[in-house]
Amino acid sequence: MKMRKLSALLAASALLLALASACGQGQSSNPSTPVSHAPNTAVPAPSTGFGPADGASITTNGGEVIALSALEHQSADGSAVYYLSDITPEAMVAVYEALEWSPTGKVAVKLSTGEPPNSNYLRPELIKDVVQGVDGTIVENNTAYSGSRAETAMHYQVAKDHGFNDIADVVILDETAPCPCL
Repeated sequence: MKMRKLSALLAASALLLALASACGQGQSSNPSTPVSHAPNTAVPAPSTGFGPADGASITTNGGEVIALSALEHQSADGSAVYYLSDITPEAMVAVYEALEWSPTGKVAVKLSTGEPPNSNYLRPELIKDVVQGVDGTIVENNTAYSGSRAETAMHYQVAKDHGFNDIADVVILDETAPCPCL
């Protein structure tokens, strides 16, 4: 049961962090349809597909307004889907607190420290309060492709350059075996 809750928390956190990363950059996964979000709207969307409250919407960079109620939210297991347009440290904490669960023991926060010169990674100032609130250790793996994160020493340098060492300990999981964080 504990493992199931931990898995659910990690999955929800990863989804939240990925959503915040894309939203915080004002970009979507499809560069041809970038999306910006209306400020100060955090809406739990029911998983029934009906969407959030009437009138809530997003506006694309091209000016197109899309009603959130028109977006499809599906969940086979009845899980809540959260929409977060207020991309701030305070909103990140509020969404984490909405989980109504706190981890015990050692906590790993898996994220991407970013591949230079790209800027597609969570900003440390955005996630600092959540990471420190769970006394987390930021964990990453070296990449299988060439680049600044393919080798451990350079990977640690990228994490430092991007400010992750300023908010928490950072461990590259495949630096040694077994993992030093376990």
